[in-house]
Amino acid sequence: MAPLAFFLLFPLLGLSVAEISSKIGINYGQLGNNLPSPNRSVELIKSLNIGRVKLYDANPEILRLLSGTNISVSIMVPNNEITGIASNQSKADEWVKNNVLPYYPKTMIRYLLVGNEILSYFSDQDRRLWHDLVPAMTKSSPLSKPKTSQT
Repeated sequence: MAPLAFFLLFPLLGLSVAEISSKIGINYGQLGNNLPSPNRSVELIKSLNIGRVKLYDANPEILRLLSGTNISVSIMVPNNEITGIASNQSKADEWVKNNVLPYYPKTMIRYLLVGNEILSYFSDQDRRLWHDLVPAMTKSSPLSKPKTSQT
């Protein structure tokens, strides 16, 4: 009886594994030694049926390589750009114009993330970034654009 149950449930297990693997995400950083090229890395991501990837910056080569895939992409605004974006809507708009719009919608950019590990509080610069985080998130959001009426 047990072998029969296994063979009846095995096809269902295979379907659920395929569905789960397409929902798995990875963080794709580029700091390290002996890293594979972006082309090789994206090929590996595709071969593993990874469905989501977080980039720690808006690397143009990687964004181009992810174009036309069904991989959902999150792009991070680097820490060194947070203060400028937090204080200036034009800088936020320019960042989106330069780092998102050239690739979207061919690259499935789904999220803009702001900063990496900035909630430490060890220096004055850390405290400044901490205070600039929410304003930068607000200004880099497409929802922050003022609505204009067409009357």
